[in-house]
Amino acid sequence: MSFRVIKTDIFLKLSQILIAVSLLCAISFLFLAFLIYTDSAPEPGDQNQLRGWLLLTLVAFFFMVVGIIAALILRKAKNIRQRIIAFAQTRAFFSVRELADALQIDQTEVVNALLRITQEEDLGIAWHPARSLYVQKNSLGAEAAVVDNCKNCGANLQATVILPGENPTCQYCGGLLKPA
Repeated sequence: MSFRVIKTDIFLKLSQILIAVSLLCAISFLFLAFLIYTDSAPEPGDQNQLRGWLLLTLVAFFFMVVGIIAALILRKAKNIRQRIIAFAQTRAFFSVRELADALQIDQTEVVNALLRITQEEDLGIAWHPARSLYVQKNSLGAEAAVVDNCKNCGANLQATVILPGENPTCQYCGGLLKPA
């Protein structure tokens, strides 16, 4: 399990805890409203108790808002992730622009999401820099090669495709990429 997956899981648990705390605080707000409605509220001399209940109510609303926002952000990220995986698995090849247009999100967001997803799991796709396309590895011929790391500098190339007759170079060191 990668660090990003663990971080997402922690973020999800934190948002669930925030929502639970906000619900408990909302119950205290209802209790305060009941006290005020039944004229059982603290006497004017006991303003500290009333301030405490009001502060607890404000904390409840803050946690509720933060928890809901966190849950919405996670839901959007998970939805984008699922849509990218589905798109990638149903195409023999695709460009970042095609994927961004299909998902109706920014190309930069697509690139970042693809990098995160491919670091966490194998989608079976490889990048072909000469054509600026992602290609299904199983659709490549036997003569094609997939290079994961540069032999010169060791840079992670995120599964780069090399077709026969191509002489691509490493984007980091400029060295010629060679299949294993």
